[in-house]
Amino acid sequence: TIDGRENGVPAGTPYSLTFQNISDATTAGTSTIRLINGATDNTIRYTRIEGSNRSTTSGVVFLSTSTSPSGNNNNIIANNRITNASGNRPYNAIYSAGTTSSPNEDNTVRGNEIFDFLHPSVSSQGIMLAGNTSDWTIQGNHFYETTNFSPSTASTYSIIYLNNTNNNGSAIRGNYIGGDAIQA
Repeated sequence: TIDGRENGVPAGTPYSLTFQNISDATTAGTSTIRLINGATDNTIRYTRIEGSNRSTTSGVVFLSTSTSPSGNNNNIIANNRITNASGNRPYNAIYSAGTTSSPNEDNTVRGNEIFDFLHPSVSSQGIMLAGNTSDWTIQGNHFYETTNFSPSTASTYSIIYLNNTNNNGSAIRGNYIGGDAIQA
């Protein structure tokens, strides 16, 4: 468990721990936090996660492939602030793509603030569940932009995108989309 609160209790600002990767590399796998090869039962909460990856197959938080018998399963990403690093906007804030024999299953993304994540010149997503990803819970997250967002090209923007014909059993509920701050 990674818990960004001081002493694990909500005193002062709960986001006293920041993970930042300012690389804007287009290399697949570039991320700030990457769960790979059977990463299971991990919890990341109350942190600030910043990234600038520019790969369509990666994310600021990236649940990757696995060579182990199981995928990256039963992980919880909760109550974090996920955004760009140094103003360089990523292509995906959260991205999952498992392996055919070891899909990424039963992960939870809950209560996060995901903001300033859309890229003005390319299609981008807040949460992208790609191949071999199923049974996720995406609940109570807040997606917003703190400044005016003006696309510079004709691109597709998705807040939550399930780009996977094998995605079974995922629950998406109670998320807030829009505005310039967290929905109160």
